[in-house]
Amino acid sequence: MTGHLEQLEAAERQLLIFAREINHLYQAERARAAELERALDRLRGSYLDMIKTLAFVVEAKDPSTRAHLQRTHDYAVALAEAVDPALAADEQLRHGFLLHDVGKVGIPEAVLNKPGPLDAREWEVMRAHPLLGAQMVAGISRWAAPSRSSAATTSAGTARATRPAWPARPSRPGRGCSRSPTPSTP
Repeated sequence: MTGHLEQLEAAERQLLIFAREINHLYQAERARAAELERALDRLRGSYLDMIKTLAFVVEAKDPSTRAHLQRTHDYAVALAEAVDPALAADEQLRHGFLLHDVGKVGIPEAVLNKPGPLDAREWEVMRAHPLLGAQMVAGISRWAAPSRSSAATTSAGTARATRPAWPARPSRPGRGCSRSPTPSTP
């Protein structure tokens, strides 16, 4: 009987050692998970900083559009929330709204800042900015592949989206034309 009791006591000691080791591993894993979460938060912050920097670059190239990107982002998010709150919560789409004009960085300043109306060739150059923007952000792995069935629900898709049916109209005194938010009739 004493041999059996000694075996039980040895098994109990071994179980206590295992329990301590499991507790130690659990605590270490919790600490690692918390550290990874902090790193992910820093990465998200850096990602948002990069997006804001790209938006600043766009607005620095065309100073007359100061705050245009933020206003467009805010209006687009409000519209998306009215249509589908889950869609409006999609960070990738929200970032795309903020960067919808990033392709203007590739438009020559002579066209972008022309004080008068654009001629047909200049309009062709200006209309290339959505494609340029999509190409610029396509190298960002988070934006490279569509997360939904529609390409317009990605940041690259939002940057690429065009408004070809919108008529050109004067935007500001002394400036070229911009596109109106009112669709043209065929």
